[in-house]
Amino acid sequence: MDKPSSQSPESLPGPHQTVGSDHASLLREDDLGALRPFGERKEWPAGAMLFRQGDRPEQLFVIEQGEVELIDESAHERRIIQIVHAGSSVGDLPVLLETPCLYTAVTRGATTTLGFSRETVRTLLEANPQICFLWLRILSRRLEHGYRRFVKLPGRPALQRLSHYLVDEVDTRGATSLDLTQRELASTLGLGRQTVSRELGKLELLGLVKRGRGQVRIIDPDGLRALLPR
Repeated sequence: MDKPSSQSPESLPGPHQTVGSDHASLLREDDLGALRPFGERKEWPAGAMLFRQGDRPEQLFVIEQGEVELIDESAHERRIIQIVHAGSSVGDLPVLLETPCLYTAVTRGATTTLGFSRETVRTLLEANPQICFLWLRILSRRLEHGYRRFVKLPGRPALQRLSHYLVDEVDTRGATSLDLTQRELASTLGLGRQTVSRELGKLELLGLVKRGRGQVRIIDPDGLRALLPR
């Protein structure tokens, strides 16, 4: 593990700013500042594996910058379960419960994390109620985000599943442009790539989205919401 690297105050967000664009995480810079002295900072290249499904990781990671894919490799093909953004964490449950990982974690681009060993986490949770509450908030927000999709997406028609996913990205991250290929969307939603392409085409004809190379731009979030069941 690399030694933590220093970062100048000018390069960090100011107090009460969220880290990254993930509104769901609500991890502010002053929250991150409370954790930073105890973590080990590391910069990862794109495609780096933080841990593999079935491993018992020795560290959990708070994402300082970048994105991480959570991938299920148990089926005949890799399936993206979730894309986790800056301000959230990965590997928490396996470390806290000392159980094998249910997914593989891979960086989508250049990513910076803070790593916390099981012993460090245990000490912080036992000795510092403020840190304990902060960690519970980070974990609960991510689990709630994933649970909401788990409840609302399965069983829906393909167009509704796709529309709900895009609306959810707008509502939770404030994102109007998603750097996702149609293959990645299909994997995340459990749909065929041709199905995703067809449904995106319908949304594009309605003027709700605009497709680009490896990107989907959301033009009319309210129009997408109108397609969802009340």
